[in-house]
Amino acid sequence: GKYLKYLRKIDPDHPDWIGKKENEYPSWWTEIRPKIIDRAQNNQIKWQGKLSFGVPGIRALYLDLDAHDGDHPLKYCDLKHVIMALVKEAKPSNKNIEMAAKIMMTYDSVARGGEVKFQKFSDWSFDYMTYVLDTKWSETKTCDKYAMPRVPDKRWWFCFFYLMGAYAMCGNGLYRTEAQKCNGFEHTVFPDLQQVSDNYVTTLLGSWIKKGLAGAAEGIEEFTRMYTAKSLRIGAVNELALHAMITLFNACARSGHDTNTSLDSYLDRSNPIYGLPAAYALHGYKHIRAKKAVFPKINARSLGNVNKESMERLVDAMFEINIPEFLKGGTLRSVVDICAASLILHYPKVCSDCGPTNQIASKLEDCAEKAKIVYAGKPLLSHIDVLKLYSTEIKKQFDEDVKKSEMGDVAEGENGSIELLQIAEISSDVKEIKENEQQLMDELNMYKQAYEKLKQDNEQLKKDYYQKDDMLKKANSKLNFLRENSSPVRPLKLKRPRTNDEAEGGDDNVDTPVSTDDVGSNDK
Repeated sequence: GKYLKYLRKIDPDHPDWIGKKENEYPSWWTEIRPKIIDRAQNNQIKWQGKLSFGVPGIRALYLDLDAHDGDHPLKYCDLKHVIMALVKEAKPSNKNIEMAAKIMMTYDSVARGGEVKFQKFSDWSFDYMTYVLDTKWSETKTCDKYAMPRVPDKRWWFCFFYLMGAYAMCGNGLYRTEAQKCNGFEHTVFPDLQQVSDNYVTTLLGSWIKKGLAGAAEGIEEFTRMYTAKSLRIGAVNELALHAMITLFNACARSGHDTNTSLDSYLDRSNPIYGLPAAYALHGYKHIRAKKAVFPKINARSLGNVNKESMERLVDAMFEINIPEFLKGGTLRSVVDICAASLILHYPKVCSDCGPTNQIASKLEDCAEKAKIVYAGKPLLSHIDVLKLYSTEIKKQFDEDVKKSEMGDVAEGENGSIELLQIAEISSDVKEIKENEQQLMDELNMYKQAYEKLKQDNEQLKKDYYQKDDMLKKANSKLNFLRENSSPVRPLKLKRPRTNDEAEGGDDNVDTPVSTDDVGSNDK
């Protein structure tokens, strides 16, 4: 039926279609149908299925088109707007956060749509030589596994640790029910995908990409059909191809493709170093040959104003964990700390991009209130203001660590060139000054808002005071009035107890009480 639909699209005004419904066809179709199908199948066999028939061209989904001018809907067709749209519409009743994590992970891995189904925590390990998280990737076409190093990103919508942390915090991604454990899903990253086929996972990712694009802008619906799960891999491959420093070996180490040379059989695909340059390139690092990755930290010594006990309470409140590797002392506990640091670091930016009431920010604020977080030297700050200060401290330390790492790599790469090192240092200093200026402006705005709130609270307290004082004055006035105008109370004369003699003599000898009014009348 798809071939006949394609013919209708080629010439929709042909007289043979007049008066016929979509599922009806002219008589000549019965004769030529077997020939068309045979020819199509032969072409698919000859070209190994690389040609599509009757399917519109699939577009690459790039990371960030960064298009500011014009109003064409295609300017919103990138991964950034897909993830942002899903997070904006995320609710506890839907799986937007989890789907955003699946889409991001597939893109970051330069993988096929259905392969995210086979991610297992038991394949994850922290490589302390390169200081990266290696999440071994399973290739469905060859059933091979190869290294997949993960590095952080300054863009929250493409940060592996931020979106996986959001999935763990908002979707209980690190907690497994007894039923899931009994079914063998304790270590599967996405248990819900184990109930469906690989092809369905691919279709599912494609439908959520379309949903994200539809929520990015109006009038974009006619273009969404050109984006599928395959768009993720096409976009990632082209991002790598456009990078001046990425070689074929680097790209293939990330995507799992063969180089079609005799070297393929000798390459150690389990070594995360091979895929590290491509990871750095995708995540916007200047120096893709860095030997060690740098991560945001929650326990750095330089975070002096961040209370250690307060931070530990916050991390415990953020994640519900029963997978042994992620518990305290587990082999992957450092991943929990990195995810927590990433969630706090990007908190202000996510509020700015997706609104202050988005699900991730709201959940983090609830956890901060539950943990009763504090900031050294500023005990009166609200938990939201403390979160912002935590974010500032973590970001500052992370930027310094990245700067030191990049400067060291530049100097070493150029045989210790002093001039190049100085240029890199000056450039980093200028960038840091600009970022610090923006940071100070943000802090100033935050303090202004806090000051205005205090002023409003003070005015409200004054208003309440004057109201209560007025009520008290009225009550005192009424009390004084009652005191001045009320009549005196006349006490009654009580009967004297009778003696035995009076009791025997009868009632005539008993004194009866006489009121003061009676006494007055006798005198007259």
